[in-house]
Amino acid sequence: MEGNIIYIWGSEAYLVDEEIRKITSSFSGDELATIYLEVENLNGQELLQLLDFSPLFALQRVVVIKNPYWFEKVRRPQVLKEIVQALEEYAKNSSPMQTVVITGLTNNTSNPVIGWLNQKARVIKCENPGPMYLRRWIKEEFARRGKRVTEEGASFLAQSGQDMYYMLNLLEKMALIKGDDKEVTLEEIKEELESGEEIKVFKFTDAFLKRDQKEAFAAYYRLREQGASTVFILYMTVRQFLALAKVKFYMEKGYSRQEIEEKTGLKDFVISKMAAYSRNFTAAEVETFFTWFLEADLALKSSEIAHEDIIMEMLISQIAAKK
Repeated sequence: MEGNIIYIWGSEAYLVDEEIRKITSSFSGDELATIYLEVENLNGQELLQLLDFSPLFALQRVVVIKNPYWFEKVRRPQVLKEIVQALEEYAKNSSPMQTVVITGLTNNTSNPVIGWLNQKARVIKCENPGPMYLRRWIKEEFARRGKRVTEEGASFLAQSGQDMYYMLNLLEKMALIKGDDKEVTLEEIKEELESGEEIKVFKFTDAFLKRDQKEAFAAYYRLREQGASTVFILYMTVRQFLALAKVKFYMEKGYSRQEIEEKTGLKDFVISKMAAYSRNFTAAEVETFFTWFLEADLALKSSEIAHEDIIMEMLISQIAAKK
């Protein structure tokens, strides 16, 4: 390894950060500075200047560069060549008191910078955790907070498809909510997962209910970028419109808010929101929407993945279009 350079790669951000924490904790004494560099649009010479280390304020330093733009598609190949030259120059003259940690999502060695790192740096691969690893980790994290999660609950969360930071935030929240109650059940985890995902999709469904087509498309693409599946987005959309249909039906029958709450089991704030949005749709339109929802659901379950977004885009165009 040249110049104390380490390349950590993997798509699970929590595990990558764990490796960084291991590196920083391996240094003895209090004279350690950890610096996170933003290298967006920096050229090779500017990077070299930032990596220059003089131990004036700290005897040891760890510099972390996370997912730099060099690993993406760069229009000018010369930029990558300059970065490699800068790293090469740094490695020849680096201080033994400084460690440079670079992280990336993949180990695509056809990229010149990653290729150089594989030859000259220490490479750490963060394997994507499997269900068995996640199940054990979930149980350990709950135990650290004085809670015991049921085997079914740990398995369900491990297979939820959420990233580890999301899971960590969720279990921290649940540990606080539980108070003196020590056991966390499958039902409680299901409820918390559903409410968390619902919050993320609210902007999309709200744009839908407002018939704001532009915002609905923008929110939809954000959800997709965050990894939300089309089936899940459709499911949450149907739930919102089902609540709207119930409120609209009973309002038009002359029921009071309290009576609607008793009939539907919906919370008061949900009834208030749906009462406001119900003015945007006729009863006939809402009935038609459920036909479209069914058609979209069948299409999503029978189509190729490449067509999923087209199906959802058509649905958004139909429902969010103002009459």
